[in-house]
Parts: sequence; structure tokens; C-alpha cells
Amino acid sequence: MFSNLGGGLVMADFNHDGFPDIITASDASGFATDGMFSVFLGQPDGSFQYAASYDPYPYFLDGPGIEGIATPLSPFPGIVGDFNGDGNPDVVVFPYLIAPYLDPALQILYGNGDGTFTPTYVNYPLYKPYLPEFAAALSGDGLSDLVELDNYSPSFNVINSTTAGPAVQLDLLTAPLTSTTGTGRVILNAPAATPTSVSFATSDPSVTAANVTIPAGAVSQDFTFSTGSGFNQLKVFSIEAQVGRATATAYDYFLGPPPLPVIEFTPSKLFFPEVVADGPGSTLPVAVKNVGAGMLTISLIQLGTYFSQTNNCGNGLSPGASCTIQVTFSPYGDGDVTWSMGVADNVTGVYGSIALEGVGILPLQISPCCLGFSEVVGGTSSPQAITLSNVGTIPIQVSGVVPSGSGIAQTNNCNTIAAGGSCQVNVTFSPTSEGQVIGTLTLSTNVPNLAPFFVPISGNAGDFSLGTAAPMTVSPGGSATYQLSATSSGSFSGNVTLGCSGATSGVTCTINPSLVDLLADGTSPYTVTVKTSTNANASHVWPSAANVQPGKAPLIAFIGLLSVVLFVGIKADDLGRRNVIRATGLCLGLLLVSCGGGGSGGSSGPQPATYTLTITGTAGPVSHTTSITLNVQ
Repeated sequence: MFSNLGGGLVMADFNHDGFPDIITASDASGFATDGMFSVFLGQPDGSFQYAASYDPYPYFLDGPGIEGIATPLSPFPGIVGDFNGDGNPDVVVFPYLIAPYLDPALQILYGNGDGTFTPTYVNYPLYKPYLPEFAAALSGDGLSDLVELDNYSPSFNVINSTTAGPAVQLDLLTAPLTSTTGTGRVILNAPAATPTSVSFATSDPSVTAANVTIPAGAVSQDFTFSTGSGFNQLKVFSIEAQVGRATATAYDYFLGPPPLPVIEFTPSKLFFPEVVADGPGSTLPVAVKNVGAGMLTISLIQLGTYFSQTNNCGNGLSPGASCTIQVTFSPYGDGDVTWSMGVADNVTGVYGSIALEGVGILPLQISPCCLGFSEVVGGTSSPQAITLSNVGTIPIQVSGVVPSGSGIAQTNNCNTIAAGGSCQVNVTFSPTSEGQVIGTLTLSTNVPNLAPFFVPISGNAGDFSLGTAAPMTVSPGGSATYQLSATSSGSFSGNVTLGCSGATSGVTCTINPSLVDLLADGTSPYTVTVKTSTNANASHVWPSAANVQPGKAPLIAFIGLLSVVLFVGIKADDLGRRNVIRATGLCLGLLLVSCGGGGSGGSSGPQPATYTLTITGTAGPVSHTTSITLNVQ
């Protein structure tokens, strides 16, 4: 994931996985840069994952606009289209080599179809300040063409795409020629996997150029050429470079004495990523070479705020000589800084030849940038951690960590953060009422030029209810199913576990599902099934005092006493005594049945009555209840 987006962006499915991806004019952290492109691949969960960065062109980049430079269409300096017909999105960019909007050109980052890109170094000069704004396949050949709205008129121009660009280009650095030697550069359209041989041919037999080899992994190589006796200084001559079957031609002419120097910088742009503010700074070299024929004198190197330099160039460079300028970027705060380095020489004067860009960061880095909670009223969220990292060179004192906002609390182990060390602040949210809470975490430190840092914290406090259902009536052995719905309120979302209690012997209670997943302000239905068992197979026992019907207890006592008297007092034979006892037992049995007495063993069912069962829903430490009523008749 990334937390910042600078420099403008475009979206397309660069790796053909069905999810939109982003390419932005930024570094890997999302800070805006000029000339660097970073790819963030879309993920199935809606996030974006950093993939790679490309910084192939050492120039400032221009962006398409309406009415020339007045109204840029987008801060992104490029256009997406399929310019080579392979079905993969490519990116056209517009570097300018001299000054803004004066000499823009066109170069292409070719997409590989998997989210990666191959920069090509073929340069297509436009020779005009205005740029195309759109890409569309207009010719029916599957290639994206470039469309430019004609400024101040209701017409448009089209630059048609053709096949892939030339394999090799040629540039004569010493033009015009003021002495008997000059310098050129041969450029491939992509880095070579193996060393590449380049041979040269000239239109004038008195002009010679030495063959060169471009190293593996490189895209260019300088070469020298010279004029000999018989050279006609009044005629234009050409040099042709050949790489395999590909050729490129450049032209030069002789201006005459005096011999002039030509200054060249390598690279022509410096980028300083993530330099700690108030730290020692970051230093990068620039090689300065005199590729001309005359003596080069450097009288002034001019830089802006946040940049400084040292050099070993002395008072001058003879033809072919080099020196080095060491440029240091020392930011005072965080953010992106762009500038240029001007070099005053004896030919061009003050010239802004080297583009400079740096990204300053604070020595205290805080991640993540912000926190968000969703918790049920009465509960306490799981802690979320904020990490404070010291990327500077001296210890940082943390003097205060203060939360604000109802229910927001913190604990931390932050006091002194050593250079290269870190600490954590754990934040929790315990809402007491429904609604949204907006708060902050204020971090006070001794970092120079840094006011207290505020981490935004938001919390959604919600609740849930379990619903109600009308009473139901069943006979012993019957069952009843209740339809209920759990409901979220106040943007609560999360899992609620359901349970049932209050069932007596012979009554069972089942909930389906036993866990519901509530979305914010949503509902989730569930059913409660209550089953009763029958007492038809229960064996009768003597009634207890608890279940004897009122008014019949004296009668039962009298019958019992009568049986004893008959048993003891009657002087009959055994047969007569047995008959009397049988008659008395039958009478007692009929009396017990008429009294409603009786009980059941282990399989007894519920008595006719009204039963109340409790449904409990639990989300974390918070529980809510509702009840259902069952009448057994």
C-alpha cells in the first residue's frame, strides 16, 4: 500500500488481471518527482501494491495541455495507449532538453503486459511547444495514434503511430565543428543484452570515425571523428552509424576558427530520494566533460536553496578533459524540492544545465498516518499500533502522547527513541454512545522545526438488537419456529454470536445460524426452533404434596386409614382378606387418577404452561438479549 500520491497519475490494467493499476510520476513512496515513474498494481481487496520505479530519461518532463501551456489537462506528464500494437498499454512521455516548453520530444515506456515496462531511448523531436493531449486508435491498424487539439481553433491534428521506432539513433555532439576533431554519440532504442558493435561510414573520405562497442546493459556510446587533409570546409558532411542492419545518419559542418569548447554533464539530472531534514544531507556526483575543441573555462556554479556543491574543475578544462561536481541536498523540512544547477562558462554564460530534485523527510517517521475504529457501544476495540521511527542521526525525545476524542485511549513505550530505533503507541476505542467520534493523537517531540504531530483518529460507535417475535402455541410433543432478525445501528459491523437459554426439561431450543455477520446499518435474519417432548409413555407414581389438587388431601388420608383398619380388623379367611385389599387398592387408584396426581420418570415432557426463553447475542464483550414465548397446551 501507499499513503501518498504525488505528481499525477493514470490508471489502466497494465498486467491484464482485471484490476486497474496505477502509474504515477512519483518515487516508490508516492512523492512527486520529475522523470521518475512508479507502478502500483491493483489488488483484489481494492488496495494497490508498489511494484517498481523507472527513471530512464534524465530530463524534465512536460505535460499535455489545452491552449499551449496555460491549462494542463493533468499533472501526469504522459499519455497511455497501445503504440506498438502488442495489446499491452504503453506510456508516451514528453521530455524537454533545453528549457520548459521550448524543445519537447517524445519517448515511450513500452508495457510488457505483466505490470513491468521497457524504456526505449529513441527520441522523436516535436519541434513545437504544444503537445498531443489524447491517444486513440484512429487508423484501424490496432495502434494508438496521438491527437492534438489545434490551439485557438475548432480543429485537431493527428500523429499516426507506425511500426516500432528505429533500432539506432545518432547524435553529433560537436556541431558545428570548429577544429579537426569532434565527438558523437550512438544510441540504441533499448539496453543491449550483449556487447553491440557499431561501425561508421562518412560522406567525405577525409572524415574518419573510429568504430566502437556499446557495452552490455548500456544504450549509448560516445565516439570521436576527425578531418584530414583535403577536407572541404565549405561542404556539409554526414556520418552513418550501422548496428546490424539498422543505420542512422547525422550531419555536421565546419564553422571555422576559433576552436570552441562544448560542455557536457553526466547525468543531466540528479534525484535525491528521502533525505532526512536537518541531517548531514545526501551527495551525488555530476561529471563535467569538454567534448569540444577549445579550452573550457568554468567561472561560476550557481545553486538554489537546500543545495550546495564542491568541485575539482579548477580554472578550465582542455578538450577531452573532465572534472566532477559533488552536489549535496540538505533539506530543512519535508516535501519535494526541484531546482536546477547553472554553470557559467566562456561560451554559453549562465546555463541551467542540470535538473535537481530532492525529497526531504523528517527524522521522525510515523506509520500509519491515521487510524479508524468500528466498535459496539459498551465494548473496547482491539488496540491498533502507531510506530514512531527515528531515521535521523541523534536521539529523539518524546515528551507527550495525548489522545483526544470520546472513548479514545492510548498506552505507549515511547520516551527516548535512539537513532535507528522505534517505539509504539497502542490506541483503543471504547464508545459509550452511538455515533461518529473524530479525535487526534498529539505527539510532542524535540525534533527541530517540527510542531506537535497530529495523527487523525476516527471511530464509528454502533450497536445491535436481536429483534422480537410473537408468542406461539403448541401441544406437548410439538415444535415452533420463530423468525427474527438481528439489526445493526449507528454503523456497527461485525460478528454476533447467538445462544438460547431458559429451556426446561422436555424443551429444546436451536438457533440457525448461531453466528450472524452484520454489515453497517444492515440486518441479518435467523430462526429459533423450540421442540417439546410428549409424556405419553411416562409411568405414574404417587402424587406429592406439590401436585395434589386442593380439597382432596383429606379424602386420600381417610381412604388410607380405612384400608389399614380393614386389613387388621376383619377376621376373615385369607381369600376374603385378599379381596378386601384388592378392592381398596382399586379405589385408591381411581381416586389418584381423579385427583390429577402422577409424575414421570426421566422421559417426562413439559406440563401445560407458558414458557419464556432468552435469546442472547454477543459481540466481543457486549451482550444483548431478547425473549420468545411458548404456550404448551
